[in-house]
Amino acid sequence: MHIKARQILFKETLMALFFKSPSKLLLILLFLSPLNSYAATEYDIPTDNSVLMAPNAMDSIYNFLGSKNWNEGQNFKNRDAKTGQFFLAVGSASILERRDSKNYIGSRNNAFDRAFLQAKKSMVEFLEAEIKTSMKSHYAEPSDSREEARIQRLVAEGLALESARAQGSAIASDVRSYGSDVGSQSIISAGTEAERLLIAEINNALRERGFDPNRPVNDQELEKILTESSFQKSIEVVANARIAGAQVYKTFEVLPDGNQGDIGVILIYSKKLHQLANAIYAFNFASLPQDAPRKPLKDQIPTDPAVLLGTFGVNMKIDSDGYPALIAYGQAAPRTNSSNSLNAAYNKAITNAQGLIRTFAGEIVETGSKMDASESMKELASNKALVDNDDSYEESISSVTDSLKINFQPPLHRWRFQHPLTGHVVAGVVISWTVSGAEWGRDIKEQAAIVPPKNTGASTDTQTNDQSKEAGSGDVSGNAKEGTYSSEGATASDDF
Repeated sequence: MHIKARQILFKETLMALFFKSPSKLLLILLFLSPLNSYAATEYDIPTDNSVLMAPNAMDSIYNFLGSKNWNEGQNFKNRDAKTGQFFLAVGSASILERRDSKNYIGSRNNAFDRAFLQAKKSMVEFLEAEIKTSMKSHYAEPSDSREEARIQRLVAEGLALESARAQGSAIASDVRSYGSDVGSQSIISAGTEAERLLIAEINNALRERGFDPNRPVNDQELEKILTESSFQKSIEVVANARIAGAQVYKTFEVLPDGNQGDIGVILIYSKKLHQLANAIYAFNFASLPQDAPRKPLKDQIPTDPAVLLGTFGVNMKIDSDGYPALIAYGQAAPRTNSSNSLNAAYNKAITNAQGLIRTFAGEIVETGSKMDASESMKELASNKALVDNDDSYEESISSVTDSLKINFQPPLHRWRFQHPLTGHVVAGVVISWTVSGAEWGRDIKEQAAIVPPKNTGASTDTQTNDQSKEAGSGDVSGNAKEGTYSSEGATASDDF
């Protein structure tokens, strides 16, 4: 359960106990104080428009699309001949962690994934979306008798809330006194925090009923409503589709001075990409088009670590056999400064890249968004008008794949680089998928599955005592020394 949800549940439980069972509330105060013990990164968000008006990844995306004369949606490689049709979508997401956080690189990876999902949301909604809307407008001039009854009801509720607030403060004071008697700071803190939460809830409830929580309810007079009008609007969009063959064409990372950065993604989908995705999924390459052979994939990828740092995703290239192939980029940050952690970071980068190839082969993407807006106005007997505006927005995107067997080739390239702005060390890999590699991997697997019969004769290979002593010589205690060390493993024979 999320922290905010738990806090809301905590407050609602305490409110209910105030009115129903003060004795049960005392037990809650004593034992549930750890609910608010969470550790998280915290920082201030600028109160001016600096973030809103700073350069961002979407600016870079649209500048790039303008240079290519491309648009979101349908495009053609040859606009005049209407050939080479492809679909283009874009997405961006903020890097949530501060740039000085140890988790910053992981947050960059998450931002890319979220931006990629945003682009896929656009594509899924292009394929088909179900949309539902509703609007309602209301106007009323309530009668005097109804208004008098309403005011009496609100005054009674206000007095009850006022009494509950006093009772809550008294119980919290008793809890703090008990904490002092037993020498427990946690019990004292629990009483203080519970009182703060409850008073805040009760004060909000008083404001909702038109009372000033800082003044006694009996000293306040609620005004009659002469007219009231309201408007409500709701829009809900749902989409669900299978996507196969969505590649990342280009990524952008923008970190303005003093502000949160973000990452933007350009997604491209075409018939050829879809054919490749289906061929990987079915392990059937007969229908793949063969083009003119290109350079080996290793010679087609960037090797400048500064470029690789900003390169995310998976895309297609033509390999040296002329067949479509996939290149995937993965990166991760070492958790510590040890070589062991660096090796783990490379392995995590490989896993990230492998996941990109799997989603390219086909995924189910579900999206949902809901927007609500409301506005109301009340004209009071004192010739005053009260206007309330409220709006909300919710969005969810999910991507799910089933289990699929894929032949992943070893990395084409490994790199590491220090982020020029944040100073974090990043370990990255570039991996590939090719038709020839997949077929060869399947052949080797089938060959390895053939188990030869065992030789039942006695082995004649023995080791003399002298040989055994030589193999086991050395100081088993370790005895590390200063300086540097390098070695090469034994070279295998050429009899393969």
